[in-house]
Amino acid sequence: MSRFIEVLNAHGSVIHVENIGDILHSLQKKLNAVTSHIEIEFPYFMSKNITGVARGKPDGLRRAFDASGVRR
Repeated sequence: MSRFIEVLNAHGSVIHVENIGDILHSLQKKLNAVTSHIEIEFPYFMSKNITGVARGKPDGLRRAFDASGVRR
């Protein structure tokens, strides 16, 4: 398993904006790096309420999140 995957697995199954900083810091530590960078791409789903039932419908678009960190 790559060191990158090890770091992601150590932070659980959910990548959230609240733990991106921790992931970047862990990557720097694990790889002995001064900076770290992660890019995440995912499908985007809109949730619509149709006759009282919330359903997600893909809009065919993909979204991306990009973050960088510098050693603290």
